[in-house]
Amino acid sequence: MRSEKLIKTKLRSSNWKCSDEMENDVEYYELRFTSDRDVEGWIKKFGVLNPECVFRAVLVWNQNLVVVQKDEESFIAIPIGDQMIASIDDDLMVFKKVA
Repeated sequence: MRSEKLIKTKLRSSNWKCSDEMENDVEYYELRFTSDRDVEGWIKKFGVLNPECVFRAVLVWNQNLVVVQKDEESFIAIPIGDQMIASIDDDLMVFKKVA
């Protein structure tokens, strides 16, 4: 439980960006942790001024794993230092802490 509490503290009010392995029109993906329980997924596309919020989800904690749950869909993320490895739609994505 102690490691879960440390991860919650680390993620609260933090932003994480992934700019590797993008779709052609995507500049970056971003996860914004708005509380201990909530996260938003954002996409910034090339040629578009502002990023767009594409989902809001609830966090489920499982020791060192973070499960992002939205309706029937979910993905798993593992925070490691200033990076987070996420398994989304059978792809591994590396997010880096930016704020």
